[in-house]
Amino acid sequence: MKYLSIICKCMYIVTVLLFSGKYNAGLLYADTITLSYCYKEAEKHNPVLNELEKLNEIFLLKKDNIYTKWLPEISLNTTLMYVSEVIDFRDITKSFPISGLSFPEGSHDQYKASIDIKQTIFDGLASVRSKEVEEAILRQKQHEISISQYKLREIINKLFFSVFLLDKKISLAQIFSEQLDKKLTELQSAVENGVILKENCFILQAEQIKISQQIAALAVKREASLSLLSLYTGLSLNSSSVFLLPDISVNQKSRIVRPEKESFYIQKNMLSAQKKLMTSSRFPRAVGTFSFGYGSPPGNNLMRDEFDFSYTA
Repeated sequence: MKYLSIICKCMYIVTVLLFSGKYNAGLLYADTITLSYCYKEAEKHNPVLNELEKLNEIFLLKKDNIYTKWLPEISLNTTLMYVSEVIDFRDITKSFPISGLSFPEGSHDQYKASIDIKQTIFDGLASVRSKEVEEAILRQKQHEISISQYKLREIINKLFFSVFLLDKKISLAQIFSEQLDKKLTELQSAVENGVILKENCFILQAEQIKISQQIAALAVKREASLSLLSLYTGLSLNSSSVFLLPDISVNQKSRIVRPEKESFYIQKNMLSAQKKLMTSSRFPRAVGTFSFGYGSPPGNNLMRDEFDFSYTA
């Protein structure tokens, strides 16, 4: 029994030194961790939440691409053509009784070089509706990221409060262990004075071992929660980190709005924008063209067999 008592004391001392002592020392020189700080670092560390800026850049590029349809289209064209059949006015003049009247024969060779400009005047509101669709798609993707942000915060909440509760359980177990230690000292003093039998001390020693094992198990759970929290936040957390509860003030008149409630309205707006885009395809289009060229015959004047400038609008 004497050796059993010594073994129990040794196991208790080793356990306390490895876990409890290290934990107590950490409380004095620990880094303070708050829930809001974990939120902030998790958002920085999560690659999904960093896509908001990229989504805005993509939207601006798509919007600029939509409005490029309103820019004038300029093209340079050349035409070299031989026509086998052209208008021959000599067949018409044979029926005229006027002598000396003649018309030139149309040229079989036609050459033309022109600069053509095409400008959209009205596109049936297609560009406006396309912009509205892109805005609706952007809001939907931003909404999905907001939902993932809430889910991430729920995970951070579970890990943060898990570590906090484990800290409290370890503290309570240490206080109970200290009380057992004082009680065991009193019993050992009574045994030395012959008041009680020393077998009565074995119950407290067994309880001490049980408490030390609980402290060790709680410490292992705390380390596991810290590892997961470090993975989500990118923070270097260890046994010396102290977690503080946030100051929460509840306003009874405040309305809690979660992004899940907005999913229906965002989907509805996107479908409405797509419907308007489809409807715009029924509207008429108006396009203005201008062509300035040089060739033979000039323009549509088939009577002139010479090179000259002409334009068409």
